[in-house]
Amino acid sequence: MRMKKEMLVKPMTDSSTPKVSVCMPVYNGSDYIADSIQSVLSQTYENFHLIVCDNCSTDNTEEVVKNFKDPRITYVRNSKNLGLVGNANRCLELADGKYVHILHHDDIMLPENLELKVRILDEHPKVGLVHSDALLIDQEGKTLDFSYFKDSKTDYIEDGRKVFQRYIMNMHIGASFFIGAVLARRDCYLKLGGFNPILPTTNDNEMWMRILLFYDAACIGKPLVKYRLHNIMTSAPMHDDIGLTLLGLEEHYLASSIVLDQFKDRIPQWRNLKRQVFSAFSVKAVRRGALFLRDGKFTESMATFKTALKFYPLVFTKNAFWTFIWTLIIKQVQKFGSSPTKLEKNQKF
Repeated sequence: MRMKKEMLVKPMTDSSTPKVSVCMPVYNGSDYIADSIQSVLSQTYENFHLIVCDNCSTDNTEEVVKNFKDPRITYVRNSKNLGLVGNANRCLELADGKYVHILHHDDIMLPENLELKVRILDEHPKVGLVHSDALLIDQEGKTLDFSYFKDSKTDYIEDGRKVFQRYIMNMHIGASFFIGAVLARRDCYLKLGGFNPILPTTNDNEMWMRILLFYDAACIGKPLVKYRLHNIMTSAPMHDDIGLTLLGLEEHYLASSIVLDQFKDRIPQWRNLKRQVFSAFSVKAVRRGALFLRDGKFTESMATFKTALKFYPLVFTKNAFWTFIWTLIIKQVQKFGSSPTKLEKNQKF
């Protein structure tokens, strides 16, 4: 599903418009938004404006934002709550810079973030987006010692469709880019539409995959932003200690399906790639189901197994499927012990 192009931002009207629109969607973000705003204002690159798009917060977010007197900040409060994706698309409507950076209210830019990324887009007109690595921080701002952004560790400028192949083949694991680390051309959104409203938490993944099919991509392989993890973040239900939850797998699968079905004419060896992607989702679900079974969570295990079959009905040809089946058998044997089965009792010699 594409957002109608006429709903997006109007063309730039004069040369005085800042080159970069930094968009900050927020709902009840008073705990963190001051740090986020300050990180934008502290950029070494100065030709930007910051648009804070408040989705009808009920806390004192507005007061916190208006305590900043910097003329580069524009505060906009929606007349009604548009939802997470709706507010992101409202940001795109308000943006009028050549380049657009979406930074959530609880995340942080490091000082050179805009400068280094603008330079790449200026020097490489075929590049549609540039991203970077990100530091993970906890709710107190302490840096965590792990990362899971697969495609963000090395410098590159590559054909977008090659990056797309890597991106979609990792979707069963999670995001390869972090939205707060992406600077994209506004023309990408004008051409391809806004964020997909049927994808509450993976709309950014689906957007990056769309852009990669039409533009080259670049990466700066060092952290230029900080991504804050906390219990009330919108994506929290998508992950647990194992990885993507069942809900997370299903939405990542849906995002992948949408792109594969809508842009098959732009995807080399489309049919083979689709089979590999769906198979990877299915195997991931089977392995997750086996872990549930190991822990005695039979209901969760069977629900996950059914999802695996939905992802890719031919999963029974995979080793992971038979590992799952043998785990079931062993579990039943352990449950009933070594006593003879009914079949053994009735068998005649």
